Amino acid sequence: MFRKLKLVFAGFKNIEQEKEFIHNIFLLPELLKSDMVSSLIKFKVIVSFIFVAGYFISGIDIMPELFMGGFGFIDDIAIILMFIKGINKEIDKFADIKYAYNKKRDTVIDAEYEVK
Repeated sequence: MFRKLKLVFAGFKNIEQEKEFIHNIFLLPELLKSDMVSSLIKFKVIVSFIFVAGYFISGIDIMPELFMGGFGFIDDIAIILMFIKGINKEIDKFADIKYAYNKKRDTVIDAEYEVK
């Protein structure tokens, strides 16, 4: 279990990733409304949000703070980081698709014109 936690924490070595997530989170409503994103991806995003919210609302805890002290927050932090990493990955994919679509739409491939 600690090996997995180490991998999760290693994924966020850079403060730029957190800044990128904060910037990208504003694309989340657009991702959920877009026709360019599959229903499976939308379902994954919604279910992961519900899971994380439910984990924090419920009294169930993998490592209870009552018995583990400060170490009990490790699982909470790991779940938040896994959520952020997964959502950020999907938002990045959506941003790339959106950028490619807009670039393709705004590009004129062939046109005739006349100067008067």
